[in-house]
Amino acid sequence: MKTKKKLDAKYTADQISDWILVNYKGKEKITNLKLQKLLYYCQAWYLAFNNKPLFKDEIQAWLHGPVVPEIYRKFKEFAWNPIEPKEAITPIELDDDSENLVREVLKEYGDVDPKSLEAMTHNEDPWINARKGIRSPHDYWEGEVKCKDMRDYYRSRLAENNGGGRKQDLSGKG
Repeated sequence: MKTKKKLDAKYTADQISDWILVNYKGKEKITNLKLQKLLYYCQAWYLAFNNKPLFKDEIQAWLHGPVVPEIYRKFKEFAWNPIEPKEAITPIELDDDSENLVREVLKEYGDVDPKSLEAMTHNEDPWINARKGIRSPHDYWEGEVKCKDMRDYYRSRLAENNGGGRKQDLSGKG
């Protein structure tokens, strides 16, 4: 397995995933698939608003959409079932900007079922670009979803939906 690069960011994906698992109050419990997509949207929208990543870990374009491999491995024992950690999680305190963004992502995407989130990411340029060059869409792949692609794609959506403003509103998610 190749060494994954770490991005210059304040948090790790592990810290953000713990925060999500403790603070999510949606209709359905979070599975590993859903957590992966929520992490992706947190990273993508944070890049669009702040021009820097929220967390240090690389996102890869796996068969079922964007994945942070370290988080996938941490929770893979739950398979398609809801994540129910054996030990209590004590999340770190996020800075206001980061917490507001993660809360907004949970508000917009948290009640979307995991397979719909997967389908959404499969239709977005960052995932499509990361999987260019593979023979079959069903092939195993560890290609990186590039921060630049996420930033540019979600900035373009901001421009379309908010007239290019900085308002932290994800309601135009498409």
